[in-house]
Amino acid sequence: MNTLSALEGGEGPFQPSGAHPLSFKEITHCVERMPEIEERLGIRMQGVMATVENEPSEGLYQVDIQGEIYASKGGEIASNLYIHFVCQNERDQVIGTAQHTLYADTFTGYKPFHEIVYARAFPVRIKLIPNKEPL
Repeated sequence: MNTLSALEGGEGPFQPSGAHPLSFKEITHCVERMPEIEERLGIRMQGVMATVENEPSEGLYQVDIQGEIYASKGGEIASNLYIHFVCQNERDQVIGTAQHTLYADTFTGYKPFHEIVYARAFPVRIKLIPNKEPL
């Protein structure tokens, strides 16, 4: 089957004949940004995507979060910043955390990020919280 027929409803553009189904699920709809805090700290996050592995490994779900960080005021930030990634279950309990660091002396106004959170349950909410303090 050629690519065009796959795109037209054959076996799908990302699954050629004989391919295995994807091992992850996109859960970007679970992401919650904090635009007011982003603005106050002089950054903005966009292009965020989150995925989770379909099956837990050793009792933990691997949650991949990636996106872009831009300076909203000029090209600099005043001090180091930390992006906290907080995964929660359906009862609003924290089930996993990770952190990404932006260093003021090397931040040029743009930085892509990719972090992995190992969650103890399937996440239904993923908070991206900019902060001046590390976890």
